[in-house]
Amino acid sequence: MTTRHSIQRARERLGLHEKRAQRVIELAYTRGKRIEDFRGGDCRYLRSLCEEGLDPVVYQDAIYIFSADGVCITLYPAPRWFGTRRNYDGKERIRNMRRFFRDQEAAAY
Repeated sequence: MTTRHSIQRARERLGLHEKRAQRVIELAYTRGKRIEDFRGGDCRYLRSLCEEGLDPVVYQDAIYIFSADGVCITLYPAPRWFGTRRNYDGKERIRNMRRFFRDQEAAAY
């Protein structure tokens, strides 16, 4: 189930029209990964996003916040670093993640 606010946020943040947003939110609720599926920094990040009684679900590079009865309240695009190995680049340890990603973007252009 969706709210008007979640449809509006899907349009703003993900670029989806209304019917597609409803379908993606339904799929996120049934197929998405829950907070129990994550560990470490990803789990802490999901817990920081929502209050007690709300359930964050990750699906297709977005984080959907559902209430206890399954209603989507809002959604956020997932950060670039979410769900990736952040500690090592090959065998070299990464000490400053922001600098590393900034240098990666500069090298891509």
